Amino acid sequence: HNTSNALVPSTEKKALRDAIAATRPFDSSALATPATRKDLATETPTYCDSTPATDIVRLNSTGLGTNMGVFVSRSTPNKDRFVGEHEESIRAFSALLRTCAQIFGLDERTLNIYYEPSGAGIAFNSRQSIFCNLRVFEEGQMDNALVYWFVTLCHELAHNLVHEHGQAHSFHTESFMTEYMGRLVEVLQ
Repeated sequence: HNTSNALVPSTEKKALRDAIAATRPFDSSALATPATRKDLATETPTYCDSTPATDIVRLNSTGLGTNMGVFVSRSTPNKDRFVGEHEESIRAFSALLRTCAQIFGLDERTLNIYYEPSGAGIAFNSRQSIFCNLRVFEEGQMDNALVYWFVTLCHELAHNLVHEHGQAHSFHTESFMTEYMGRLVEVLQ
């Protein structure tokens, strides 16, 4: 029984479907972006919207049974051994993200796994491709990992509709959660 029909207007449902359709596989071998910071005085006087710098490169993940890209920081030592050293967690994380992709009807190739050894980065959306931090998954030890990453993907998918964090982004994130929560509950049962 889907209660979201009354909670999410049809125009917003279309926007959510369009945001999912806009998500694309990341086809480059590397991604480098500068750090940004924007004070959102119009939203909340003390809120700051910042994006850390990104400089990651794609690893060969053939044989892992996933269509997701696997990336590490360009400065990661022994990149050639990374996949082997993290194979179990990459497989588990990609399986969890694949389940999330199915909930949203996303092509799993639009999701990528990256490893950032430090910092606050959980996930980010670059050019309508979503990148999820393996370190957060490895350190998480969460009982509700599927729920956590579902909410994270709602947040990142909302960036396909609006870039900055603010009221509009929060509205779209909450709309994703409302619209797709029933599918999440079905998976959890």
